[in-house]
Amino acid sequence: MSKIKISDQEFKEMSSDIAEKEHHKDCKFECCGSHEDFVNFTKCPKCGMTEEIQEQHNDEVWEIIDQAEARLLEKYEVTDA
Repeated sequence: MSKIKISDQEFKEMSSDIAEKEHHKDCKFECCGSHEDFVNFTKCPKCGMTEEIQEQHNDEVWEIIDQAEARLLEKYEVTDA
């Protein structure tokens, strides 16, 4: 079976979209993904996220992205175009 050819940009967008959907199924922080660098506060007044929690979340999302990319590579071939 031949794979569907897609650009690197399309591939990254697909894996990011998958990771975001999967992560937000269970995430209890309503502002997740919208915090800046915690310059004006150390804990979000709306959802309670701290910088440490955000770092942990980023690691979790990257893990999901890696898993999504592995699954996508079974169906897609990434091209330079």
